[in-house]
Amino acid sequence: MEKLCLDKLVLEAKDGSKSSKEVIIRKLHPLLVSSIKKYNNYREAYLDMYQDGIVEILLAIDSFDTSRKVPFIAYVQLKLRFMYLAKYDKVKIISLNEKINNEEGEAERLELLSCEDEDFEKIFKMEENLALYKAYEKLSFREKQIVDFYFINNISMVEIAKKLSLSYRTIVNTKERAIKRLRKNYKN
Repeated sequence: MEKLCLDKLVLEAKDGSKSSKEVIIRKLHPLLVSSIKKYNNYREAYLDMYQDGIVEILLAIDSFDTSRKVPFIAYVQLKLRFMYLAKYDKVKIISLNEKINNEEGEAERLELLSCEDEDFEKIFKMEENLALYKAYEKLSFREKQIVDFYFINNISMVEIAKKLSLSYRTIVNTKERAIKRLRKNYKN
C-alpha cells in the first residue's frame, strides 16, 4: 500500500505538484539518513550530504520512467547509493606515520612537521589563557568585580570595600572564594 501511495505521489510530482514533492521528501527522510550512514558516515558533512540527497530525490522524480514497472523506492535507493558513493568517496585519511620520500631520504610525515620552541610556548600560553578565561567566566558577578579591581586595576582591598560599600571582611572572603573557584575550574 505504501509503495502505491509513493508511486501515486511521484506521478503527481511529475505533473508539477510541489506539495507532492514535499511529502515524498518527508516520506524518504529515513532512507536519506540510512543511506548517509551506510555509504559515507562523515559527521562533518552530514548536512551537505542530506541536502545533496534531497536534490537527488528531486532529480529522480523528474527522471523516473513510470513505463518500466520499477517501484520508485527501488529507483531512488540506487540513485542515492551511486550519488553518495561517487560524490563522497574521495575523502582520504592520511596517517602521520606514513613513510614518504623527501630530499633527506625516507621519513614519516610526523618527523617532517617542524615547530620552533617559541611556537610551542605561544600555543601553550594561549591554551592556558583560554582555560583561565573559562574558569573566570564561571565566577559570580561580584567575584569577577573584586578580582578585576584587585588583580587587574591594583586597587587595595580597603579601597575596594569603600568603592563597593562593603565591609573589608566581605571583600577578603569574596576574593579568597573567587581564587579557590578559579583554581578548581582551571584544573577541570
